[in-house]
Amino acid sequence: FKDGAHILWRDLNLTGISRVTLRAGCFDSRGGTLELRQGSPSGPVLASVAVKPTGQAAFLELPATLEGPRGLTDVCVVARCPDKSTVLGLNWIEFQP
Repeated sequence: FKDGAHILWRDLNLTGISRVTLRAGCFDSRGGTLELRQGSPSGPVLASVAVKPTGQAAFLELPATLEGPRGLTDVCVVARCPDKSTVLGLNWIEFQP
């Protein structure tokens, strides 16, 4: 993901979910942030995860607290990077009680 790139999951049931773990990494030396947002790339922030540089094809498991709505909602993951050349990698997301 480059800065502003996003992916959207529709109708996730967040009932009973309070934490999230992302397996993510950054392919260069700058790092960035992955934001989980409600409904769209500009929706309310549900969680924000700092992604540190890991090198190419390397990932870390990064936990965060999930804030906001419960029940069915669309969840959008948005990349925020300090420059347009930074690339963040997302391997998986796990939602937890």
